[in-house]
Amino acid sequence: MHQQLIELDVGDLHLDPASPRLPRALHHSSDQEIIDWMLQDASLIELMLAIGTNGYFAGEPLLVTQENGRNIVVEGNRRLSSLILLQNPLFTQVQKNKIHQVMELTKQRPVSIPCIMFASRSEIEKHLGFKHATGVKPWSILSKALYLAKWAETLTSPTRRELCRELAKNIGSKGDYVGLLLVAFELYCIIEDNDFFNIPDLDETSLYLGSLVDFLNRPNIREFMGVDLKSETPTINLKKEACFKNFKELISWFFRKNKFNKTVLKADSQSLTNLDAVLGHLEAKQKFLDSGNLQAATEITIETASSYHHDIAQALLCLENAQAKIYKVKPHNITDVSVLEDVIGLAERLKNAKNVSGEA
Repeated sequence: MHQQLIELDVGDLHLDPASPRLPRALHHSSDQEIIDWMLQDASLIELMLAIGTNGYFAGEPLLVTQENGRNIVVEGNRRLSSLILLQNPLFTQVQKNKIHQVMELTKQRPVSIPCIMFASRSEIEKHLGFKHATGVKPWSILSKALYLAKWAETLTSPTRRELCRELAKNIGSKGDYVGLLLVAFELYCIIEDNDFFNIPDLDETSLYLGSLVDFLNRPNIREFMGVDLKSETPTINLKKEACFKNFKELISWFFRKNKFNKTVLKADSQSLTNLDAVLGHLEAKQKFLDSGNLQAATEITIETASSYHHDIAQALLCLENAQAKIYKVKPHNITDVSVLEDVIGLAERLKNAKNVSGEA
C-alpha cells in the first residue's frame, strides 16, 4: 500500500463530496454546502475552538488522495472544515455568531497540515476498513453500509457471495452480515428514491437501517417483500408491482403515524416475530391484512401451533398403545409394515421441517 507523509496548505485541500458520513443528497456538493450541513452539529464549533486554542495535533494527519487534479481529504473532513473556517470565517453564512465568538476567543490559525497521501481512494478505504467498520469509533450502520456499497463497486468478484466474503475479509466481519447490510442498503435506496413513500417525518435520520436488517432476518417477511438473499440480485423482485406494493405497505406499518401519533406496528423484536409468524400463515395473514390487528392474527397462529403440538403428542400416544398390544397380535402383515414405514418417513420429514423452532 503506497503512502507518503507530507504537509499541505489548507487552501490546497478539499472536502470529500462522496463521504459515507454525508447524506446521499449532499454527494457531489461543494465544500461550502458540506460545511453548511456540518455546522448543524455543534461539535464542529467545539472542534474549531479546540484547534483554534491548541493548534493542530500532528498525530492526526488527514488522509488524502488526488482526484481530477484536486487533493481530496477522504478521512478528516470535520477537521478540515474547522481549519477552513478558522482561515476564512466568512466561508459560510451559517452559525455566524458562534464562529465569530470562536475567532475572538482563539489565536491559532494552522495553515500547513500533516497529511498522508495515498495513491488511490481504494487504498484509503482499505486502511479505514478496520478503523471504522469494526474499530473503537464505528460509523453508523447506514454509513457502514454506504461504505461497503461503494467499495463493492470497485471489486470484480464473480458471484455476490464471493463479493461479500471479500468485503468481509477486509473489515474483519462475516460474509453473511455484509450481505445483509448490502441488501438493506438497496432497500433503503428504494425507499429514498421514492421520497420515503411520502410518509411524514420519515427521512434518513428516522429510518434506521437496522430495522431493514431486522426485516431481512425473518424469512416470511423477506418473502412478503420479495427479497431472495440467495439470488445474485436479491431485490430484483421489487420491480414487480405486487412486491413493491407489499414492501411499501410494510414500511407504512412501521413508520406511518396515525392521528394519535402511533404506527400500526412497533419495530421491536416481539412485533417482528409475531408478524413473521402471521405472514407465514395463510389464514392469519389474511386476517391481518383485512383488519390491521396483529394480535388477533397472531392468536390464529398460536391456535394452529397448539393444535400441531397436540396432534404430535396424540400420535406418540397411539404408537405407545400399539406397542403395548404387540405381544397380543400375530406377526405384522404387509399393510402394517407399509404403514409403519410411512410413519417413520413422515416423522422424519416433520422433524426436519424448516418451521421447527427448537423450543421446548
